[in-house]
Amino acid sequence: FTNFMISILRSSIMIILSILTKRYNRKYTSLDILSISALIILFINPLYLYQTGFILTYIITFFLIISNRIINKDNKIKSIYELSIIAFISSMPIIINLNGNINVLSILLIPILSIIVGYVLLPYSFITLLFNKVYKLNIFRLFNNIIKILNKIDYFKIRIKYLNIYLIIIYYIIFIFILMMIEDKKFRKKYLIIPISYLFLITSIRYASIYPILTFIDVGQGDSALIELPHNKGNILIDTYGYNASYLKSRGISKIDYLIISHTDNDHCGNIDEIIKEFKVCEVVTSIYEDYKYSTIRVKSGDKLYLSSLVINILAPISDLNSKNNNSIVMSFVLGGYKILFTGDAEVEEEKGMLEKYNHELDSDILKVGHHGSNTSSSHEFINKVSPNISIISCGEDNKYGFPNKNVLNTLSKSSIYRTDTNGNIKIVFKNKLKVYYNN
Repeated sequence: FTNFMISILRSSIMIILSILTKRYNRKYTSLDILSISALIILFINPLYLYQTGFILTYIITFFLIISNRIINKDNKIKSIYELSIIAFISSMPIIINLNGNINVLSILLIPILSIIVGYVLLPYSFITLLFNKVYKLNIFRLFNNIIKILNKIDYFKIRIKYLNIYLIIIYYIIFIFILMMIEDKKFRKKYLIIPISYLFLITSIRYASIYPILTFIDVGQGDSALIELPHNKGNILIDTYGYNASYLKSRGISKIDYLIISHTDNDHCGNIDEIIKEFKVCEVVTSIYEDYKYSTIRVKSGDKLYLSSLVINILAPISDLNSKNNNSIVMSFVLGGYKILFTGDAEVEEEKGMLEKYNHELDSDILKVGHHGSNTSSSHEFINKVSPNISIISCGEDNKYGFPNKNVLNTLSKSSIYRTDTNGNIKIVFKNKLKVYYNN
């Protein structure tokens, strides 16, 4: 009936093992039975170890078992609430890394929903086996619709950056310590504020980034880059191709101050609908020569964008060249003392216009290479003026266009070249000394 869901499989095996231990007078504890059931399931299929369902059901069950002594068994409603809170806290790191957020509303609703499932839906499901006409009441559908509506309420969702393995281990050590302290009746509960504070600190500590970060997201044959200002002072997303929403969630981002679309080819704006749906987008910036449905700001050469202490200088488009690529937004800005140049899909014709207008102002430390490394961009004259120390090429692995072009790679050979097709996500952290990380 349940298609061998991991949680049902785990529960069924544990029940069978419990019956056998009583039948043959074996002194196995609940933790022993939990461990044996895990071994049996992994023997059936070792790859279950990598399933979120497996991880969640065993972590939650483990904490429910070890917290059994502190549950108030005299009050049924209170015990359900306590069990729900423990289940929520024990699953929180996994939920954060799965969804990029936690829903505070679930703390209040899980006990109520548990009572509805146990005392309404379960009896109703047995009744429908005997009297199938009762199924027409559609109580299950009503329940699912309520869950969907509650899930759409964003006011109670807190976006949190993904936790690395070390923070997750520390989190669970502290949680176990808290449960031990609660179980000790001699312990003064007011001291619980110390480890509980640490729990919340662990889940929010990564908000306190003191350095600006620029990430070129590996989205395949397209462009998407994220600028994160220090101390959560603002976020800028440049282009939106591919599955970049999941990466933004992993960084704990809920608001995008500027969504800059260099031009409206699909490989630069293909995922914009999802971004606008999933995140609060304050401004959508496009070229003055493109009439785009989401535009709130349209820019041209000489315009500026401001966010906190960051100033973005718009270098192009200078004039209407009747081409999406050659009307791309080209911008330069300084992060952590390093000058960065983004060129969209600007081709040689637009590069010539910038050489004539800006000349020596094009010199930059970091260059986002134009048009994915195509030979229609990155002329010798333009690259010589830019003279980058680091060149970033965003392109897909084994793409049909053959990007990046070998001649372009030769032109850029004096710089350190990073490519999303070979390096994955390329993250640049602007500390006192610039650091480049990839495959993160």
